[in-house]
Amino acid sequence: MLKPYLKILMKTVSAIMLLAFVSAVVVYFAFLTPQKRAAKHLDFVHQSITEMHPAVLDPSATEFQAWYKTGYEKTKALLPLVHSTAAEQALLNYYLVGYKDSHLSGGIAYSRYSLLERTKEEWAGWLLKATTQGYEVTFSLGGGNYPEVGHQLLSCDGQPIEELLQNHYSPYVDARWNLLIARDKVAKTLTQKAMGYDVLARPEIAQCLFKSSSGEEKQFPFVWQKLDEKTKQHINALTYKTYTYPSLTRKADGVAWVNVSDFKLNTPEAYAHHQQLLKDLASLHRNETLIFDLRLNAGGNSDFGDEILTAAFGKNGWIYLMVQLVEKFGNSESFYRPSWSFYWSRDYMIKQVKLSQGENSSEAKWLSAINARMKKALENNEQQFSQQEVFGGLADNSAEVESANWSYRGKVIILTDKRCVSSCLNFVDRLKQIPNVLHWGEPTSADTVYTEVTDMWHDYHEDAYRFMVPVKQWNHRARKDNEPYIPDSVFNGNIYDDAAVEQWVLEKLDHLRESTNPLAQ
Repeated sequence: MLKPYLKILMKTVSAIMLLAFVSAVVVYFAFLTPQKRAAKHLDFVHQSITEMHPAVLDPSATEFQAWYKTGYEKTKALLPLVHSTAAEQALLNYYLVGYKDSHLSGGIAYSRYSLLERTKEEWAGWLLKATTQGYEVTFSLGGGNYPEVGHQLLSCDGQPIEELLQNHYSPYVDARWNLLIARDKVAKTLTQKAMGYDVLARPEIAQCLFKSSSGEEKQFPFVWQKLDEKTKQHINALTYKTYTYPSLTRKADGVAWVNVSDFKLNTPEAYAHHQQLLKDLASLHRNETLIFDLRLNAGGNSDFGDEILTAAFGKNGWIYLMVQLVEKFGNSESFYRPSWSFYWSRDYMIKQVKLSQGENSSEAKWLSAINARMKKALENNEQQFSQQEVFGGLADNSAEVESANWSYRGKVIILTDKRCVSSCLNFVDRLKQIPNVLHWGEPTSADTVYTEVTDMWHDYHEDAYRFMVPVKQWNHRARKDNEPYIPDSVFNGNIYDDAAVEQWVLEKLDHLRESTNPLAQ
C-alpha cells in the first residue's frame, strides 16, 4: 500500500497536470486558434497598408479605395469559417486579392500549429491549366476513370467552368480575370487541396463535363484522393521550370539565347553570373538574333534589366529606347510614400544586398541613397518624395539624348511566360521600343502603378505572416493598371518544357528567314 503522503503527492501532481491541461486549452481557444491568429494578422496587414501603400492617399485610385473601405469588414465576416492553418491563409488571401494588386501578397512564414491543424492534401486525379482558348487537362491518371490529357473542361455539376471558377475560387486566388496567370492559378486550385491552393467554403462537386479533341463530350465523377509526394513532384515539374543562372548560350548559327530569368540576384553566385552575362552580351556581333528568355522572371530590380540592355545594344541604344518611351508616354516620375516601417525594412534589405553583391554594388548605393532621402522626408513630416524614373541622370544631357539612334541590325525576340510582372514588365516596356521586335510565348502577368515592394513580418505567438506592400507610385508609364502584354505568337504547350519551347522558337525563326529571303520565293 502506498503511504498516505505518496497518495497526497500523486493527487497533487494529477491536479497540477489537469490544471495545466485545462489552462493550455483555455489559452489556445482564447488566443491561439486559427481564427484568433488570422484576426491578428489581418489587423496588422490592414494597418500596414494604411501606413505604407501610396494608393491610400491617391483619390484617383477608385477601385483600390472601394476595397480599402469595405474589404476589411468583409474579410472579418469570414473569420468564423477559419478552423485550420490553411483556412487562415485563405482568409488573408481573400483580403489581399480584393485589391487586385500583384505587389500586395503574403503567406504564413511558419506556424507551430500547422502540424496540429493540418488537413490532408488531396487532388482529383487530374490537373487543369488555363489556356487562351479555355481550360485543358495537362496531367491525369487516365485509365477510363479520369479525363485524358488534352481534354477541355466545359462545366461541373451543370455550371459553366468559367462561372464556377470566377465566382467561388478566384476571390481567394487572383480576381484579375483578364489575366492568363489568374485564370491558370484558379484552375489549378479547382483540383488540388494542398498548400498554396487554399479556399474557404470550397464547393462540393459531383461530376464534370469534358470535351475530347474529336468533339466527343463525356462526364467524369469528381472524386478526391490522397496527393502523394511523387505526384506532387510531377505536378511541380509541369508547373515550374528549374531555376538556372543568367547566361548566354548558342542555340543555332547567329542565334544567341539570353536567359534573363532573374532580376533579384539574391546570391553572390547569381550576381557573378549576371556580370558574366553582361560581358558576353557586350562581345556579340551587332547583327545576331537575340532571344531574351524571360520565363520565370517575376521581377526584382529594373536596374539589372537596364544593364543587360546597355551591354547588348550600347549606351546609345539604351538611351534610344528610353527616348521612345518618353515620346510616347511622357517623362515618367515616381513618388515614394515614406514611413518608418518602410525605412527599417529597407535598411535590412540594404544589408542583405551588400552581402550578396558587395558594399559598392550599384544596387546597394542606390538603395542607400533612397533610404537617406526617406529619413529626411520622415523627419520633415513629408507625405511623399519624388524619384526620377526613366532617365536616371541623363535628363540634363541633351547631347546624348538628341544623338540617340538604333544601330543594332539583328532580330530581337521577347519570350515570356504568364509570370512576367513588375521589373520583368519594365524590361519588356523597353524591349517593345526596338524596331520590328517580336514577342512570342505566353501573355504576361500585369501590375498597377503602385510598385517597388517592401517586406513586412508579423509574429503572433509562434505564428508568423510575411507579406509585401508597394511603397512607390509610378506616373506616365507605358501600361495601364493590370494590362498584360499579349504575344504576337502564343505558345499553348508547357511553357517550361525547354526542349519543346526551343524547338518551337527555332522553327519559327527558320520560317521567318524563309519568308524574308527573296531567293526562297
